[in-house]
Amino acid sequence: MRALGKRARNRIYADHRAGRMIRLAPGVFVAKSEWHELKRPARAMFQAAAAQVSLPGSVITGQTGALINGLHLHVSDREITVDILLPQNIRARDRPDVRIFTAPASAGDIGGQAGYLEIGGHRVAVLDPTQCALDAARLDGFLHSLVPLEHALHLGLANPESISTALGRRLLTRGIARARRVASLAGPWSESPQETRLRVRLRELGLHPVQQAEIYDECGVLLGRADFLFPDSGLVVEYEGAAKTAGPAGAQRASHELERARLLTNAGLTLRHVDASAFRRGQIFTEIVDLHRRLAGRGLALDPSRWSLPPSMEEWAAGLRYRYGRDRHFTRVRPGEGGRFYADVPKLPYDRRRDYMDSFPEEFPGYQPTVDGFVPDLGRGRRHGQRDPWFPG
Repeated sequence: MRALGKRARNRIYADHRAGRMIRLAPGVFVAKSEWHELKRPARAMFQAAAAQVSLPGSVITGQTGALINGLHLHVSDREITVDILLPQNIRARDRPDVRIFTAPASAGDIGGQAGYLEIGGHRVAVLDPTQCALDAARLDGFLHSLVPLEHALHLGLANPESISTALGRRLLTRGIARARRVASLAGPWSESPQETRLRVRLRELGLHPVQQAEIYDECGVLLGRADFLFPDSGLVVEYEGAAKTAGPAGAQRASHELERARLLTNAGLTLRHVDASAFRRGQIFTEIVDLHRRLAGRGLALDPSRWSLPPSMEEWAAGLRYRYGRDRHFTRVRPGEGGRFYADVPKLPYDRRRDYMDSFPEEFPGYQPTVDGFVPDLGRGRRHGQRDPWFPG
């Protein structure tokens, strides 16, 4: 507004009094007709941009920053508030739907740590996806942070190095322990917010399945990937989202899912599906716990040669995704591109399982650590460790 002439400012104020303009922040207005044409996520981003532009030197963080960075949220964008971080030399009070925090002196130049995106014709300062997601843990809650952080990891917008850097910045002095817990549990394998919530719920029940494990038949042919695999019981838990079978290709995807379920069932696995309704009711989790215990007690463990661990966080950050077929080659994704190409990076499934079992031999009764690179036959009925190999803590 200050850059406008007096006549232009008076015209905007007159339009605002007449109801033709909406005031988003001090000195920031938008035409009412344009505002009503915006969809909900765009409105949230415009409100955040207006708050940041009205406070020079500030940056956006938290859930709103995660939304602007294109990440999933744990709650609706209607339920979030704009989180603004100010440097030490600027003071401001909270506003309706805007929370304002002051960074400690040790944070340094917060503006230099932000990226700039254009929203509504203005350059808006937003912290990086990792920092926004971890700040959401400090400001809102565990799942408010874990959902966007896992999405950032899945998209390749975050990696172990960026998480370590974000934790070390300490732009906010509150909730550091919760942010560290989120960082210790986050992984790139969840393909939707509900998968993240489902994994957290299973962990709360003391269950530690392998996420996105690939399952093969006796000849090494890939049967499919499991959302959650319990190798010690042969149980597979799948989340069934409504969006999976929606749209023009919904029928084809539904047919593919039925065929995959048939192949896994014929291979001796037990499948249980969880949808949004069952998740809310909660009774399905009691059934999963009881079923897992019964199957494990019958010695129905999946043969180690029939499944493989997913790529580690480091491999995923390097662009390596899922293996396909007997050669266990990864699919590499070019950073920043949608195209894919196959990388000649063979990775046998025993290699990483052997390293993990060597690290925690007490969790695998009867297992002997490897000697001189020899990989023993792990046999049937080996118990998968109660500790989660990829989410320690």
